Amino acid sequence: MTATVFQEHGFKATEPGFDHLVFEKKGSTMNEIAYGGWMGETPVWVRVKLSVVPVAEGTCRLQCDAYLVQDKGSPIEEEKRIGSMHRGQYRKLLEEVARRLNPQ
Repeated sequence: MTATVFQEHGFKATEPGFDHLVFEKKGSTMNEIAYGGWMGETPVWVRVKLSVVPVAEGTCRLQCDAYLVQDKGSPIEEEKRIGSMHRGQYRKLLEEVARRLNPQ
């Protein structure tokens, strides 16, 4: 379900797994302006790393960390963690996953 929700929002799975997933998509124009190079030759990407974290017997939590990636795939690739002020969109994706898994 997690992969479905993220793919519906334009992300592509780059590291599929059971308890660890990584999704990426090209960053927005604002990401390019704020974090891209001056020449605009290499796009900024958004990378979301998800992991399943056990909380209690038979219960787990889906944890999400989001990054902006400069020079993706190059030897000088750099991840910059997205600050808490801009994490709301990823929280909404996780909430959508939860709603689909537990519709009430």
